Amino acid sequence: MRLVQPGGAGAVPRDADHSMIDLLIKARHWRARPSEGKLTITDLAREERINTSWLARVVRLNFLGPELVRILTGSQPALMNAAQLTSSGPPPLNWNEQVEHFAIP
Repeated sequence: MRLVQPGGAGAVPRDADHSMIDLLIKARHWRARPSEGKLTITDLAREERINTSWLARVVRLNFLGPELVRILTGSQPALMNAAQLTSSGPPPLNWNEQVEHFAIP
């Protein structure tokens, strides 16, 4: 059970969410890989033994704005998690819209 303040912030400081940190690291790594040579997204997904849909959902996390990248510090809204980042559709390209999309206080 977690106490949540109005606006979605946790009532007590929380540690960084390592599953979200891992996703951001994978996103950066996977985005750089195809640009290193002639490796395609399909080839990369096969190499990583994951499906292309999952790889694409993670790679698009590279386009998160600074307000969302602050999740590395543990200051994300209480209800934000890795599943929300990857399952809520592509994030808006506009950083202000991302803040609204993910309900960042």
